[in-house]
Parts: sequence; structure tokens; C-alpha cells
Amino acid sequence: MKSEFAQDHSIADSLNHSSTAPWFRFLIDPVSRALDFRTVFWLVLSLAFSILFASRAMRQAFSSPYVLQDDWRHHVFWMLRYVDQDSFPRDLIADYFQSLAPAGYAMLYRAAATLGVEPFVFGKLLPMALGLITTGLCFAVSMQILHVPAAGFASALMLNQSLWMRNGLVSGTPRAFISPLFLGFMFFALRGSLLPSLAMIALMGLFFPSIMFIAVGVVLLRVVHWEKMRPRLSRERRDYAACAAAVAIAGLVLLPYALNTSGFGPVVTAAEARLMPEFLPKGRMVVFRQGFLSYWFTGSHTGMFSSGVLAPFTMCLAFLLPLMFVFQRRLPLMSRFSKGIEVFPRIIVASVAIFLAAHLLLFRLYLPSRFTVSSFRILFALAAGVSAVVLLDAVFHWARGRSWVAAASAALLGVVLILYPAEVDSRYKTGTAPQLYEFLAHSPKDTLIAGLSAETDNLPIFAGRSVLVARETALPFHKGYYGQIRQRAIDLINAQYTADLAELQSFIRKYEVTYLLVDREAFAPDYLAHDKWVMQYQPAAQEAIGRLRQGVEPACSRVMDRCSVLETNGMVLLSAECVLKASGEER
Repeated sequence: MKSEFAQDHSIADSLNHSSTAPWFRFLIDPVSRALDFRTVFWLVLSLAFSILFASRAMRQAFSSPYVLQDDWRHHVFWMLRYVDQDSFPRDLIADYFQSLAPAGYAMLYRAAATLGVEPFVFGKLLPMALGLITTGLCFAVSMQILHVPAAGFASALMLNQSLWMRNGLVSGTPRAFISPLFLGFMFFALRGSLLPSLAMIALMGLFFPSIMFIAVGVVLLRVVHWEKMRPRLSRERRDYAACAAAVAIAGLVLLPYALNTSGFGPVVTAAEARLMPEFLPKGRMVVFRQGFLSYWFTGSHTGMFSSGVLAPFTMCLAFLLPLMFVFQRRLPLMSRFSKGIEVFPRIIVASVAIFLAAHLLLFRLYLPSRFTVSSFRILFALAAGVSAVVLLDAVFHWARGRSWVAAASAALLGVVLILYPAEVDSRYKTGTAPQLYEFLAHSPKDTLIAGLSAETDNLPIFAGRSVLVARETALPFHKGYYGQIRQRAIDLINAQYTADLAELQSFIRKYEVTYLLVDREAFAPDYLAHDKWVMQYQPAAQEAIGRLRQGVEPACSRVMDRCSVLETNGMVLLSAECVLKASGEER
């Protein structure tokens, strides 16, 4: 590290900036040592902005005792088992999502629970820590590429803006670990530190395996070098040893997944998914869209550039970097780039290759967009940061003797970067039925609630009780799981809208339901017709609408007033025991 800084220092000396204003040198000149004052200043400023974004999210997170992050309904709710092992007994949904949790992620939350920090509290605190780690590593990676601290600040700021404008980092779920782990891998790879790089690959596999494939691909591409526009294989044994070690570590990390016999598989095939309404427009998990551009480039699950990769718009400065290499003789700062910049095309090639493989093996490698969105976001932030500083340096050199032009350019860039209105998209949701949560939280732990109301999504977190089916957890990927969920949803629709009380009672006995949660407006035909999730389950949904339009009164409606144990926010909680005791003549 010292030798790199010494070399960069000699380059700086060769470019005489003695006639330039001190503030210009503060912005543009490379540092000659790792702990230069400018490095500390820009790093601290970068961390300060990370804390600013995190504090906005934390204000929302702790604004009410009933606040949840959207992704917690998949990845965190079942962790109540770490606090109370009797939570969610015989719960299909909890068992399924617990089986999917990456080992490292689950162990971290378990460790926090052992120390007395509840999962939902830990999930609110974790994003700030991950944000600070991500910021520090982004700054460090930028410094490995170009020893200009202001470039590190610009990259870290744009990456923070991009991450906090989405709901990945703030979720505290496996996705939140992508940026710090991948940046850690990049940092050690740029330094040529093999063992730490391999350690980061192992950690990726333990927290978010998808990103691990890209890192392994980057290592494999080390054996290919370009000389005079032609590829050739490396002659260094170290490169081949690194490849073998990376593949071996990835194999060991993935082995438990391969041996997992949880009974929730197999994964749905692409051919099967094309016939399922869940994967079509208006479905729960829209994958197959009409337009070519949407499917391949912007689609949230399949597109190469989905999830706001180019937000904030300042990330578009990244596209200037290739052009700058073409005209590098006219851009003095380009001579100060380290060879580490070669990792950029390797990451792009690895990401795109696995993205295409994920399309070819659709759903077996999960969703294709996972293999480009995160790595591209990091690359664009790094490239945009260094491009901004190179461009600013070029303006300074062009504007010698016209200091006002240089000052105006620097001020404009600073305003655009710092004052960009990047709003935190925390996806925090505040529960609106505290009476319902408190009532159910005091019910027995084996309580099971069945209902088509959207509020069922929140009950496992706010009440700590199981639900028969919920739209947020009705993911259609594994046939062993979703086959049961789909049957439950169809049975629930039929039971809630049947006119036959005996059929409703049979449903309650079959699933051992404790309570039915019904919206007051649930028996209007438009209630079902406008619910995209319910309309996936045909022909049950359409038959229910037909009966309602014919004026048939459902048995559930007839017993609602008698069996109600709680009514709040337009929802009625019915005692299943009361329904079982009702007679067929009930009105």
C-alpha cells in the first residue's frame, strides 16, 4: 500500500500544480500517504452522509411500536422462534421461510437474540451499521483505483443515495449484505490479498449466495489477459490456484443448499410458470411481461437495469469513463489510475454471463435481475465518482487563468451531488389495527387465523401468531410449498363465500382454524374483482363473485354479528368455535 502511494506521489510531483489555488489541490491532487488529512476529511464527510440517510430511516423505524419493513414478512417474522421456541408451531409458512434463510444471516440474528436484542429491533439497527461499513469500503475501493479522496467521497455519496433510495439496505434482510460484502471482495482483490478475498466469497455464500457467483466469476476471469486486443491465458500459477480455491469454497458453501431436503421443492420450471397467473401481468410475481425491453432491461425481476440502478441520475456520469480512456491524453488525471480499474470489465462480464445463465435456467438460479442490479449499482457509483473528479480536473486545466470558471464548476458539481433530493425509501409500514394485534398476542401460541383481508400479512409480526395464508408470503417458486398455499387460498375463498354453513365448518375443522378475519366490505362483488391477488385463484374467485352478484348470502356473513369477538378498522374477527356451534338456520 505504501509503495502505491509513493508511486502516485511521484506522478503528482511530475504534474506541476504549484500555480493552482490550494482549494483546487485539496479537491484534485492525489494523496501521498494513507492517512493524509484530506483522506480523513473526505472519509469522515462520507460517513456523515451515511449517518444522515440512516437517521432518516431510523426515525421512521422507531416512530411507533407497530412498524415493520416490507421484507420482514418474508425474512424476519419467523425469527420470533429465536426469542420463544414455541412460536409458530406447525406453521408451514414459517418453516418454509426459515428453510430458505442463508446460514450466516440466520446465525447473526440468532446471536443478537441470544444477547437479548429482539429480531425486529435488531433489524431496525442493522442498516445503519451496514451503511457505515459500505461507505467506508466504497471509499477505500475508490482510493485503490484513484488516490484522490474527493473521488472516494463522490462515489460513496452516490452509492449511499442509490442504496437508501431503494429498500434493500434498509431492510436488514440478506439483500442488505450485498454491498458491504461485494465491496469487501473488491477491496481485497484490488490489493492482491487472496485469502481475505476468498473469505469474502465464503461470507457472500453465507449471506446472499447470488452475489457470490459474480465474485467467483471475477476470480475465474483472472486467468484471461488481453495483449494487443487479443486474449491469452495467464502464465501465473497463482491465478489458477485462486480459481481452484474460489470454486472449492463456493462448492462447500452451496453444499448444504444442494443437500437440503426440506420437502418444499422442486422449483417451478419456466414452462410451468408461463401458464401460471402468478407470473403473468397482475400476478403476485410478475415475470413474463409483454414488451421485449421491459423483460430484458427494466423488468423488476428479469431486467438487467431494474430497481433504479441509475438513480440518482448523477450515476450516469459512469458512462463517461470509457470515453475518458479514449481521450486520456487530454485528461491529465487519467494517468493516475491504478491497474485496479481492470476489475471493472471483469465484474461486468461475470454479471452479464450469470444474468444470461439465470434466464436460461429460469428460477433455478432465482431471479435474473439479482445478478446485475447490485454489482452494476456499485460499479456505476465508483465509475461516476472518479469520472466526476477527472472531468473537474479537465475543466480546471482548461480554465487556467479563469479561476471563476473552475470555482463555478466545482460549486455546481458539489450542489448536484450533495443536494440531490434523494428520499429514503424504507418501505416501513405502520400497523393500523393495534387492538387486533394486542388481542391476538394474548391468545394461545397455536392460534391460527384465516382471512382474505390484507391485514393478515401483518399478524405474524405484530401479533406473533400464525396465519393460514397471506398474499405477501404466497411466493410461487417452490411447488412443494406453493401447492399447499394455493390449495389453502382456494379453500379459504370457497369457505368464506359459500352459502352452506356446513362447508364453512368443514374448512375450519380441516385446518384447525381459531379465528376468521373478515373485512366488512368483503361481501360486495367488487371487493373480490378488484383484488389482484385473490383473482389469481380461479375458478374459485370467479364463482364467488358470481354467487354474490346473484344475491346469494354467504354463511360467513350470516354468522358474522353473532360470532364477532372484535371489530376494528372495518375488520371483524370471528371465533371459529362459535361458527362451529352455529346451526344451518342461523341468520
